[in-house]
Amino acid sequence: CRHRNIPIYDLQHGRLGPYHGMYTDFSFRPKNGYQLLPDAVLCWGQRTVDDIGRQTGTSEPALKAICMGNAWVSKWTGGNEFLIPEKADDELKSLVQGRKIVLVTLQPIKHPIPNCLIDAMLFTSDNCFWLIRCHPRQVGNISGISNWLKEKNISNAVVSLASNTPLYWLLARVHHHVTLFSSTALEALYFRVPTTLIDPIGESVFRDFVDDNTFNVTYDGKILAQLVQAERQVTKLDTRFVVDDQQEIFDNFCRTIYDGYSMV
Repeated sequence: CRHRNIPIYDLQHGRLGPYHGMYTDFSFRPKNGYQLLPDAVLCWGQRTVDDIGRQTGTSEPALKAICMGNAWVSKWTGGNEFLIPEKADDELKSLVQGRKIVLVTLQPIKHPIPNCLIDAMLFTSDNCFWLIRCHPRQVGNISGISNWLKEKNISNAVVSLASNTPLYWLLARVHHHVTLFSSTALEALYFRVPTTLIDPIGESVFRDFVDDNTFNVTYDGKILAQLVQAERQVTKLDTRFVVDDQQEIFDNFCRTIYDGYSMV
């Protein structure tokens, strides 16, 4: 693409905040730019644009960022879901049996399920059903995680269903979200789903959300069990992080494509 002067864009797929070294805080920029970096990153919101634009020692931005919006969030929160086989809904209802539904988004690390999460699942066996969603880099380990949960005597959780259905389909149906540090926490806000962080990395990455009580933090199984069962309304939808207006996203997209062709 670079040799043929074809504009190159990177679509944001998670939070690209101040701790993401591949995108932020560049201290050097070659005279003609980086050959292997895109022309621009199409970001969910202005906050990410600001983070990418922050440099430490370069006179010109090493990477351009454009506020685009999140078309996936806009589509699903607007009620325009993709068709999912009815058997998925039927399977979920048969598993849940009237209990509250908790979604857990795992991280691709050696020990993705901490002890506090195991304890919380055991404490809530009568009141909550847990959907354990593997990270895309973990999908080959679905059966391994499922068997491990059985060894821990967890009977109110499932891995396969949560890992093989669209994330936003799940967010539209759950009551609470738990993660170590997944950026799904941001997307959950747009489905009015509260998040509890259970890892110090998550507490650090989402410090501003923790400080204003948008996200809960705990490393204790009993407290986590209480949090996922509590009624909590999510009302803060911060467009600094995610633009979800369909018309604004469309306008931003058209403007970006036009500007891209103008560069050729």
